[in-house]
Amino acid sequence: MSYNKRINSDPKSLRFLSRLSEPLCSESGQPEKIENDMESPSAVIEVKALFHSDPDRGSYLRGSFVNYSGDLPIAMNRGRVASTAAARIAQALNHIVWDLWNLGALIARLEWTDEIAQKGDLDVEVWRHFCSLDIQHFHIELRSVLDYAAMCIAASANQLGTVPQDSMNDLLKWLQKNPGNLARLGEDLAALLDNLPSFPDIKKIRDEIVHRGGNTLVFEKPGAGILYQVHSRFLTALIRPIVGIADGNVIDFRRYGSLLLAQLLLFLERLADTLRLRIPVNHFGIGDARMGGIGWDIFLKWLSTWDSEKAA
Repeated sequence: MSYNKRINSDPKSLRFLSRLSEPLCSESGQPEKIENDMESPSAVIEVKALFHSDPDRGSYLRGSFVNYSGDLPIAMNRGRVASTAAARIAQALNHIVWDLWNLGALIARLEWTDEIAQKGDLDVEVWRHFCSLDIQHFHIELRSVLDYAAMCIAASANQLGTVPQDSMNDLLKWLQKNPGNLARLGEDLAALLDNLPSFPDIKKIRDEIVHRGGNTLVFEKPGAGILYQVHSRFLTALIRPIVGIADGNVIDFRRYGSLLLAQLLLFLERLADTLRLRIPVNHFGIGDARMGGIGWDIFLKWLSTWDSEKAA
């Protein structure tokens, strides 16, 4: 028995979503087109330069973040760096690496389920539900990366122990609360926070889904794109992100997700450069370290949709 048939043994399986087959419109009642605030995002070009390809292993990431996340624990193991702050940063960087692998795996799974659904081996409603869960998890992982980044920033601050260390949201609120907090943190670290990758969008969507009963709904059919909306609970309003392209309020996740991840990777590059200046360690090995992972090839393919639009 196929997976498609096994999961749909109940003929009413997931059919409660059928009434939501049409996306909601804007408050005016008319579909609207929301263009991204960047006509040709520089992040797309910059992040591609961080990736290289191996004929046997596929695409892999290189750069300041990959190097520093490997160099710091090696330096600690060899006794060249010994501090609580360094240990906390090394731990947070390791968590970020795992979160990046998870983000790549989610991208790969979204593409894989779309392919098998196009072949008829996965029911359309099941495909939509799977996509919905992966899109939700994608936002949770993005927020997790930024919270671990906040841990790194707090652990390298000018005045240790005075900076919130467990949440990017708490860190941002703390920095804005008192002008003196800029000196406690450090101007270079504060400058990083001025260029966060769409943190308000990530926080808003993640909090709506996790804490307020929001829903992520996927529309159209496999092969037509991974098109979705985030609704507040009871489907009373839309949560519209700024980043990405939305046409008629339906967001193309391939474009939206790839741009968010590109911005995040560039932010991690700047973070690693700043951390290396504050907690210097030598680079170990010959050449840059490599970070492979499931989904990098597909991520770069998704990014190419931005190039296609520019060429058109």
